[in-house]
Amino acid sequence: MKIKKTLKINGMHCHSCELVIKDALFELAGIIDLEFKANLLKIEFDDTKTDLNEIIEKIKLEGYDIENI
Repeated sequence: MKIKKTLKINGMHCHSCELVIKDALFELAGIIDLEFKANLLKIEFDDTKTDLNEIIEKIKLEGYDIENI
């Protein structure tokens, strides 16, 4: 099932930060779409292949703090 969430990513300051996060997330199965705007990430994923906790942990491994909004 497709799920859409918006996450606030603290510490994401530039396009390079977006690319780091994008590359990390596309390593996960089930990521459908990512949209960055300021320090927000709108993400669409297939919850039969990954879950929000796995996504959040992947972003944290890259050194960013996350808030689920």
